[in-house]
Amino acid sequence: MQRQFPKQAVRVLPLSRYLSFFILPCLTVLVLSLISHAGQQTDTIQTEKELISALVKIGNQQPSIRSLIQQHQSLIAKRLWERLIAKAADTSYDKGAGHSLALYDIALAVADHLKDGRLLASTYSNIGRTYSGLGKTTEAIRSCLESKRLFESVGARRDLIYILSDIGSLYLYARLQASPVLFRAISCDGGGREKFK
Repeated sequence: MQRQFPKQAVRVLPLSRYLSFFILPCLTVLVLSLISHAGQQTDTIQTEKELISALVKIGNQQPSIRSLIQQHQSLIAKRLWERLIAKAADTSYDKGAGHSLALYDIALAVADHLKDGRLLASTYSNIGRTYSGLGKTTEAIRSCLESKRLFESVGARRDLIYILSDIGSLYLYARLQASPVLFRAISCDGGGREKFK
């Protein structure tokens, strides 16, 4: 014998009620936990080393880098820029030029925050050298030209001499890359023998 239940209408909650009773509270909890986690992460930064580590973890996200720099203005000084530049130079040998260029981008953000044209120019000069080492002559020239513009704007004549020399060398190298015959002519003495072996 089968038991028969009276037929009752199955009550279905409208979607709006389902959203308001279940999904919205879950989303609210999730958003609040993410916000508190982000706040805890930035609150734990007390030293330059911790700030550098946090900036490196962000990667190439410039808005996030600028936001973190803004939140920790007490740690932003020329010394932080110097540490980033030194770390970028060291890392180009250990972790590769890509990591080094990411650190230079962070150093650019720090120099920009400090409103120091000489630091910006020096950073662009270092970026140019890194691109040059990678054989990316066009990018190297572009970075060095930006460095030249900035050195001119702050009146750094001695630094300007060095960057003009770098730019000249890069243009010569680019020209030699484009013309192998010219490269052979320069690298041989008058008798057709190679100078450098």
